[in-house]
Amino acid sequence: MQQEPALEFSDWRKLWSLKVPPNIRNFLWRCVRYLLPVKEVLRTKHVVVGGGCSLCSSESETIEHIFCECPIACQVWGSHSILHEVSFVEFVKAELDNHDNDRALRMAAIFWTLWRVRNDLVWNGKSWSVSMIKAQVDVLISSWKQCYSSPESSTHDHTGGFVAAYAGRMNCARDPYLAETMAAKEALTWLKNRVMPNTIVELDCLNFCTNFNSQYEDFSYIGLIIKQCRVIARDIGDVHVCHVKRSANHVAHVLARAAGSFPVLTEWDTVPPDCISDLLLL
Repeated sequence: MQQEPALEFSDWRKLWSLKVPPNIRNFLWRCVRYLLPVKEVLRTKHVVVGGGCSLCSSESETIEHIFCECPIACQVWGSHSILHEVSFVEFVKAELDNHDNDRALRMAAIFWTLWRVRNDLVWNGKSWSVSMIKAQVDVLISSWKQCYSSPESSTHDHTGGFVAAYAGRMNCARDPYLAETMAAKEALTWLKNRVMPNTIVELDCLNFCTNFNSQYEDFSYIGLIIKQCRVIARDIGDVHVCHVKRSANHVAHVLARAAGSFPVLTEWDTVPPDCISDLLLL
């Protein structure tokens, strides 16, 4: 029976300050709170589900097993003893406490990739090789370091510096959710054409972010557009779609409000449009 030692973890400050996308921090929170829907957790919630580990022949699929004890996980970690006789929560805390931040990033990348691999097999029947998993872990770590590096060494837009902008009026029905989804598709297409393989897409539309990251199919009209967005994102490369509050995405909000004054979809490189120039650290 899966135990729930949720109260054992207390180092929330280090978890929430980890330099990874917000959805990854939320995922780690679910891990240490034992809220991931692995089979043993589902059984404690009285959900009838058969079988054991989705990745190996183990009779039990627990959070500890998937990320630290499964033979596939051990190969990815490069060790047959990950937990060293400590609990899963203690292991996560130790990795976050370590002064070498690369260890915490590696842990987050391995956990997230193994979860994606597990779900890809369960929901899509798709298997990943260990080499594919390791390669994806390396890509994640590299992209996170680039996106969250210090301002002194980074030229990415999270520092306040301008990279590029794309805005304009779109003709679609007066449905806010549909408009947000169509705008997201247009933005992803633009990113694909610019060849930006490691990208974090932040939107203030929670419905879109939730459905984009969901494992379930939505056969509505908007759901089909979101499916197209996923296809475009896969073509781009490593794309993370995250929800942020509008107050944390002020530049994009101001640009969107000004979009009505642009007769066609317009792109800016090097020099930002006047409406947001005062908001940037150039």
